Amino acid sequence: MPIWDQRTAEDVILYVAMTQGYLNEAITHYGARSSWAETGDFHVPNRLTFEEMRALVPQFATSAADLIDRDMIEIREPLDGDWDDAPQLSRAEIDAVLADPDTWLRSPDSHENIRMIWVLTTDRGDLLISERTPAPGDDTLPVL
Repeated sequence: MPIWDQRTAEDVILYVAMTQGYLNEAITHYGARSSWAETGDFHVPNRLTFEEMRALVPQFATSAADLIDRDMIEIREPLDGDWDDAPQLSRAEIDAVLADPDTWLRSPDSHENIRMIWVLTTDRGDLLISERTPAPGDDTLPVL
């Protein structure tokens, strides 16, 4: 299956982590991938409404928590843009961050209160992904 046709919450979160992105990009990526898969056109943007995206927050939070529990990804909230200076989050902080809709969505009405939660793959995640990296020309995501 082509990479853009794979659009589970886990696939999208892993993609964002592999590109060293922010969790507030994940649901938008999911919506865009869904639009692209439906239309076959990569120029079609995310067509999900804010309410539809907000309804996906619990599913994405559960998937992210599972990836963290499997030591595939790590999240931090760097206030100065430097991963290494951001403290590691406790389990209670992780749960609170993942449950917060501001972690996942940028408000359509304001650019304030945007949580910039950085997500990266862990060393273990990198190893598992590299062991399942497709051959050149194969654009599928690894099954983990």
